[in-house]
Amino acid sequence: MSIIIFIVFILVGVSSFFLTFFPSWIFLNLIGAAMAVFTLGMGLFHGMKQIKNIVKRISFKCCCIIFGIGLILLFAPKIVSGIQDIGPYLSQDYETVTGKPNYIGSMGKKWREQTIEINQMELINTRDIAWENRDKTLEIKYLPRTKYVMSIRAVE
Repeated sequence: MSIIIFIVFILVGVSSFFLTFFPSWIFLNLIGAAMAVFTLGMGLFHGMKQIKNIVKRISFKCCCIIFGIGLILLFAPKIVSGIQDIGPYLSQDYETVTGKPNYIGSMGKKWREQTIEINQMELINTRDIAWENRDKTLEIKYLPRTKYVMSIRAVE
């Protein structure tokens, strides 16, 4: 069992460096959903007999349940649409949008993901856009359900 946990941690570490690779993005979201289910299950089914104070035990169980439900609500839409996008990813059946972006969010330091709004559509971007290309017309290829950006090219 410890070997499986070790392998999962190695895969999570490697995947966190390759977020521009769509399967890594899905894998990290799957790990987040698995942790959410684990936390919810711990809150619902674990007895927590080692905590002697009943108030602390009940409050810890409630926090686990609330945290688990919150994480499931955060990761579930990404997982469902990500699994549906595996087919278009493998067949390289991307959709294309061209236009000037209305909004480009900041790229996070830890979780390298930003939002691009173009033609009233929000896209998930993990690639860095050069500052000189932010005001130009962009051609963006993305997956249809997750709106995960596969490539960005400046047209002008």
